[in-house]
Amino acid sequence: MQPGLGSGFSKSRPTELAGDSLFESVSRIEHDLDDLVGALALLGVKRCSQCRQFFRSAEPGALFEWGSIVCYKCIPEWWSFTSQRLNVADREKAEGKLASWLRKHHRAEVVKEAQGRRPTPAPSNFR
Repeated sequence: MQPGLGSGFSKSRPTELAGDSLFESVSRIEHDLDDLVGALALLGVKRCSQCRQFFRSAEPGALFEWGSIVCYKCIPEWWSFTSQRLNVADREKAEGKLASWLRKHHRAEVVKEAQGRRPTPAPSNFR
């Protein structure tokens, strides 16, 4: 084994786990999972903050980043929650970045409204 590899990992024997409290075992597992997620980030894999799925960050358009990382599928729910909590200036910045990201990576279109007329929104489409 190469030096440094595996130095942070220890193989637990069943007798060691039996002597540990449940809390210590869960704490160790949580720590190992955090380390694993950190290692994935070093390899360019990021996690959606909403659905918790992993995505390669090298894939253009897979994830949108604005305070948190969100996949395309979770954008509508995330935006309705996030937009309500932003001040006007931050919301306009986020809207601009999100609109640009959607146009660039997901073939979104800009729809201009005529003066005095509002389009009827389709309930299933994110706007």
